[in-house]
Amino acid sequence: MINIVFLGTNTALKERLNLIPGSSIMFATNYKEAIRVCKMAAQVNGNNHMVILYEKQSINEDITAITYLRKHLP
Repeated sequence: MINIVFLGTNTALKERLNLIPGSSIMFATNYKEAIRVCKMAAQVNGNNHMVILYEKQSINEDITAITYLRKHLP
């Protein structure tokens, strides 16, 4: 099973991601919520492997989110 976390608000993309077979799709609207989603999924699934997809914002917001996630996730 592929664990995918989508960090964004694009509803059309969320609907398309739900069509990926053999995957567990989780959604977060901001990077702090994404940390909670990832940690919860790791506890439930016992698997730390995840794909995190980002919806592009401004470069400063993106750098902040990516830096925060890399710092707080294994």
